[in-house]
Amino acid sequence: MMILPDDAKPNKPEDVRDAILKLLAKNEIEWHVGVEALQQSLAMYMDFRKLTDLAQELGLGLSGFRTDDSLEIYCDVERNNRPIGCLYKGWGDPGFRLEEMVPITANNMIIFEAQAPGALFSLASNGMGVSFCPMDGGGCFLQMTTVLYQDGFNAKTMAEAIQTLTECTDRVKGLIA
Repeated sequence: MMILPDDAKPNKPEDVRDAILKLLAKNEIEWHVGVEALQQSLAMYMDFRKLTDLAQELGLGLSGFRTDDSLEIYCDVERNNRPIGCLYKGWGDPGFRLEEMVPITANNMIIFEAQAPGALFSLASNGMGVSFCPMDGGGCFLQMTTVLYQDGFNAKTMAEAIQTLTECTDRVKGLIA
């Protein structure tokens, strides 16, 4: 949290800029560290704005925003009150990842394993990266991920990626239902 000398809230870009520069100077931040931190902060602000603008354009709900040492942005995504996965981007990643995890219980593993080759081929042919994470008590989570590269990150590609992920999720859930 930035604190200005007069405890006033910064309300102009110049105020924020001056507060940042004072913070860097006060803490004797080396120039290359300050430059990298400012570049990362600017990228995060711009990515967040683009993401929220696209979500509004597409009628998506975004929630659970967070950022940490590994993630520039993370949020859960829903459409028409239906959760459809999450979007995330690591610091320095070339774009966002859209991901959904489908639980496959121990009882359904035999059914899934019998159909896995066809299901995995279908997911791969739709551009989905696939991995498995074990669940407590048996079974696993099928993690499906697709990448939305920064250069092509727009409403059309995001809508297509969401549609593909939704169809793939429904297909996998249909196999084990």
